[in-house]
Amino acid sequence: MHGERHLMRALASVPALCLLVSLAACASPRLEGRAEAGINATPCGRAYQSASTAQAAMGTRNPRLVRFFAAAAAGRRWTEVAATCAQRFDEGTLRAAQAQYMAQALAASVGAAYAAPGTPRGGFDAVTGMDADSRTLRAVILAEDRAGFAVEFLAARKSPYASLSISDDHKATASRLFSLASAAIRGIVDPRQKVYSLSRLIAAPDTVIDDSTGLRAPTMAAVEIGCAREEIAGVDDLANKAQDTAGMPGDSTATRTNTLRALSRLAASRAALALACGYPSFDAALFE
Repeated sequence: MHGERHLMRALASVPALCLLVSLAACASPRLEGRAEAGINATPCGRAYQSASTAQAAMGTRNPRLVRFFAAAAAGRRWTEVAATCAQRFDEGTLRAAQAQYMAQALAASVGAAYAAPGTPRGGFDAVTGMDADSRTLRAVILAEDRAGFAVEFLAARKSPYASLSISDDHKATASRLFSLASAAIRGIVDPRQKVYSLSRLIAAPDTVIDDSTGLRAPTMAAVEIGCAREEIAGVDDLANKAQDTAGMPGDSTATRTNTLRALSRLAASRAALALACGYPSFDAALFE
């Protein structure tokens, strides 16, 4: 709290005109008339415009303090894109991860402490219910449990960045998610396994070629980005269903949107950890 008050006082010291000019200089060109009104009339349109504006303010031409606040805001706003825009769950989630990573990187230089949303246990301790099908939830649970198993092995091998606390967090997240899934879906089968294949990790415990991009990265980073990608792939169908049923009598759009928001935060936190562990942060490495 003290750090936040310190930052707010620091931001207040930046001349308002300079701040507004720097942000406006990087903002996307405004659309005019009905086109802009039509975009902003939808939750998706408003979320996307807001996220894009914050993303632009992260540019290197702005002062570090402005970039830090913009990155922190962009992380939240891209999560809203993931939650409200059909077929943009992956974009919103990965952009949120990029923004969280930048905010974390800039925090020390502006005297701030930054904690990415969604941790520990993926932020699911505060979630009381889920509106998702069994296939979606099983995919996310499996991704978390498998990553926990892999990180535990890497920690035992003293692989860079790996730790038992990260492994435990993955496993605890999987357990919490299964508890929520069991409450929402009667008879859901637990997808978690006792063991997973370790052949690839045994062969390359320090660095590995990422199958999705062909880039070499720390093995721990590859495990985390792989977990995030599995979760995004598992949620994509759910995101489309949320948009398809919006406005229909008796639909559960609000609850479904909350579920998508929580799952996006989880996947973004895993992707942001991958970036912190050395996975490339440029777009070509993240967006296939």
